[in-house]
Amino acid sequence: IQQLQAELNQMALQVKDAQDSLRDYVDAVTVGQEEERKRLAREIHDSTIQALIALNQRIQLLQLALYEHPRRSDAEQLETMATEIIADLRRLTGALRPIYLEDLGLVSALEMLVAETGRTNDLVISCEVTGEPARLSARTELTVFRIAQEALQNCIKHSGATEVCVHLAFQAEAVTLLVADNGSGFKMPQRPMTFTQSRHFGIVGMIERAELMGADLQIRTGPGQGAIVELTIHLPEMLRD
Repeated sequence: IQQLQAELNQMALQVKDAQDSLRDYVDAVTVGQEEERKRLAREIHDSTIQALIALNQRIQLLQLALYEHPRRSDAEQLETMATEIIADLRRLTGALRPIYLEDLGLVSALEMLVAETGRTNDLVISCEVTGEPARLSARTELTVFRIAQEALQNCIKHSGATEVCVHLAFQAEAVTLLVADNGSGFKMPQRPMTFTQSRHFGIVGMIERAELMGADLQIRTGPGQGAIVELTIHLPEMLRD
C-alpha cells in the first residue's frame, strides 16, 4: 500500500508539472500574441496609413487640377475611398493595440470599445460602471479588455443579438466584468475546450486568459436564451499599479 501511495504521489507531481508547463506555454503564447499585435499596429500606423495619407493628399491636388473637368467626380470618389480605408485601418490598429487602455485605463478604454462597436454594427450596447474605479496592473486591465472585446465579437459574429449590456463592477474583494446579449444562445458543452472542434477559438481564448490570471470565467447560455459572459478577478490576483 505504501508503494502504491508513493507511486500515486509521484504521478500527481508529474501531472502538476505537466499542468504548470502547459500554463507557462499558454502564457508565453499569449504574451507573444500581444507583442505581435503591437508590432503589426506600429507597422500599419507608421507605413501603410502614412502612405495612404500621402496618396490622399495627391488625390486632393488632383481634384484641384480637375476643378471644371468632367472626371472630377472620379477623383472625389477616390478621396472618399482613401479616407474610409484610413479610418478602417485606424480602427484596426486600435483593436490590435488599445492605446487608450495604456494611457487612460480600463474604464475609458472599455467605454470607447463599446461606443465603437455599437457605432460600426447594428447593435444597441449599453455600458455601466459601478463601484469606485481604480487603475489595475497593466496585465489585469489587458485581460479584462481582451475578454470584453472577444465577447462583443462573438455577439456580432454568432449570436444575432440586437442588444448587449456591458457591466464593469469594482468591489472591495474583486472586479467583475459581465457581457450579456439577447442573441440566439447555444448549447454549452460539458467540456469548454470542445469549442476548438467547432473552431470557436475566441471562447477558448477567453477561458485561457482567465485561467492565466487565476480568474473565474463563467458562460451561461442555452439555445434561444442569449448568453452571459462573466469574468471575476479576485483582489489577490488584481495587482494595482
